[in-house]
Amino acid sequence: MIYIFKGAQSICSLPGYICKGCGEACSRLNCKPCQDVCVNCGSAVTHFFERPLSTFVISAFLCVGASLYSSTLAMGDDADACNFRGDVAPMTYVGAQVCVAVVFLFFAPYLQRAVWTTIMESLKEDPDKKVDPVESKDADAPEKVRIRKETVQEAFRKVFLEDFFVLAIFLVLFANAGLSSYVQVDPDCQMPGKPYGTSLPKGMLASCAVYTFFYYCCTCCANKVEIERSEVPELGQPLRTSDNLEP
Repeated sequence: MIYIFKGAQSICSLPGYICKGCGEACSRLNCKPCQDVCVNCGSAVTHFFERPLSTFVISAFLCVGASLYSSTLAMGDDADACNFRGDVAPMTYVGAQVCVAVVFLFFAPYLQRAVWTTIMESLKEDPDKKVDPVESKDADAPEKVRIRKETVQEAFRKVFLEDFFVLAIFLVLFANAGLSSYVQVDPDCQMPGKPYGTSLPKGMLASCAVYTFFYYCCTCCANKVEIERSEVPELGQPLRTSDNLEP
């Protein structure tokens, strides 16, 4: 699974690498403003995907888009063919889905930011004991360090146990998934892209559960967070790649 996540991160980071390449091309043309814009945009994209939960944010945006689209279709005349049945009125259910989608849209980047802020605050205390050097085949590439899995997992634990907003959103996702189980529509309307899309609330909850498991309970993802060494100014002398390298 970790190779799938790493592959997804690499693919999503392609726009950032392309922007950096454009910046290098602009430097050869002595176009300083374009170079700065391209390099800064590229760095922002690649740094975003270096952080935990970057692919979760992207998947959350896709779920939100699909949910809002299905809710829009549910307000049209084609929704009658879905034979909506349940303890709530169709428009009440649609309104609940729109509200949850909007909340989820802000929740995903908030969760990523909360975890990342906790990690960086933790690195201020004994950073040399919380990172390991990363070997690079490119001598000109910026030196990178790998944040140890214990630091990443501790950040997740702290956010999930101490951030009441995160806990509240998880409860909302549980309640919304339960609501979708109490309503019934024809099989064609259960999938995204159709009116109501009753499978989407379960998908939102499942995505949170999967990413939580792989970062908080499993070391396969928590052990793969790499950042540039310059992002941790509290580090001492440059780390030697022969020390403390994990297999």
